[in-house]
Amino acid sequence: MRAKRSLSASSVATWALALCFATVLSGCAATPVLGGGDNTQEMLPGLIYIDARTNLGPVNYGAVRRQWQELAEQACGKAPYKELRITETARLAEQGQVNNLTLTYHTTERWGYALCLDGRTSEADAEAYLEKNVAK
Repeated sequence: MRAKRSLSASSVATWALALCFATVLSGCAATPVLGGGDNTQEMLPGLIYIDARTNLGPVNYGAVRRQWQELAEQACGKAPYKELRITETARLAEQGQVNNLTLTYHTTERWGYALCLDGRTSEADAEAYLEKNVAK
């Protein structure tokens, strides 16, 4: 007869943390529960505000750029686009300890505008709109 094995709280936490990091590093879609997500809003025809955030984990500018670019491509369809007023940052979200190891979690963010180069709004009109309506 085999004895039942039970997992300690610390080993469950360690496995949960490892799963979280594996998910983040695999480039999976960001989820709001883990700090990630995105927002798109059309400001003018063909001028799209995009805000993309990665899940909690290590700083990952590559992942947030890919996420932002995928959203821009979806918004513009087959038309190319130009990036306007892009900002990237990593924000400290949380620090925790697991088995005497301090872990730091960040959300990496990228926001700005995609101007679809399909002729609906000119670059000059987009810049004039941004100058008038968006704080620097």
